[in-house]
Amino acid sequence: MQNILKSIGSGVIFGNKIKQLFDIAKIKGFAIPAINCIGTDSINASLEAASKLRAPIIIQFSYSGSSFIAGKKINSIRGSVLGAISGALHVHNVAKDYNIPVILHTDHCSKKMLPWIDALIIEGKKHFQKTGIPLFSSHMIDLSAENLKENINISSMYLTNISPLNMMLEIELGCTGGEEDASFGNCHGVYRFGNIKLKPEILKFSQQCVAKKFGLPHNPLNLVFHGGSGSDIKDIKRAIKYGIVKINIDTDTQWATWKGILDFYKKNKNYLYTQLGNPEGSDSPNKKFYDPRNWLRCAQLSMIDKLEAIFYHLNSVNIL
Repeated sequence: MQNILKSIGSGVIFGNKIKQLFDIAKIKGFAIPAINCIGTDSINASLEAASKLRAPIIIQFSYSGSSFIAGKKINSIRGSVLGAISGALHVHNVAKDYNIPVILHTDHCSKKMLPWIDALIIEGKKHFQKTGIPLFSSHMIDLSAENLKENINISSMYLTNISPLNMMLEIELGCTGGEEDASFGNCHGVYRFGNIKLKPEILKFSQQCVAKKFGLPHNPLNLVFHGGSGSDIKDIKRAIKYGIVKINIDTDTQWATWKGILDFYKKNKNYLYTQLGNPEGSDSPNKKFYDPRNWLRCAQLSMIDKLEAIFYHLNSVNIL
């Protein structure tokens, strides 16, 4: 069995190492969770989960998530640029110590948000000149609201621009309108189990068509599943069989984070109304309960538990 960690290494990975990881994922039949993060709490929880389960992971930032990292006071595009840079530098600083491969990525960027990616590419070039590695492993451009020709033309220009930085580009083809990934029958957000009807055969036939037309091997495309809330696990596993290597995770980890805080409150509410005074006495301090490090850690642990279940569903446990 190939030692993935030995061949790919730990920390943030780029270029051929990502390609190698995706190839291994398709051969071994697993997908890599891509976790939308909004700060060091969610970044660290994601890295901890992957390290615990001995699996690679993708850390990604959206436009709004990046803005939150910088602080909502900076509410222009500059905030999203600064936040993405800040989050990326944190991942670079700590990822290697978690002893797992990490892909550092930006999430959906529509045409009107392209100045955000433009600014990050400029910063990425500066980082590359200074360190020899890019700031991000890859970017994602979602031009599904545009016509197919324009989508391909713009995406090609961006790929040409970032390839010298040893970066990859994720794109979304088809006129699916950004939020609705209708070409694969799935939608963003949370839905009751069974309400989402996936058609993994679309992926199978697409792979077969591309392989036949261009003389490529089995499952030549690296495909992305934009969320699985409410989907049948059997359909998700079939999608992985047909070349899904990346699955975006956001809604489920948002809920898990909140549930960790909610459960902490329910358990300790008699210690959370005042700084002094609780069932143990009117002068007893409550600092150890309202200290943010305690309830934020509960949020992290709840998120880690949820991610553990997700990693198992994606066949992505103990593969390093």
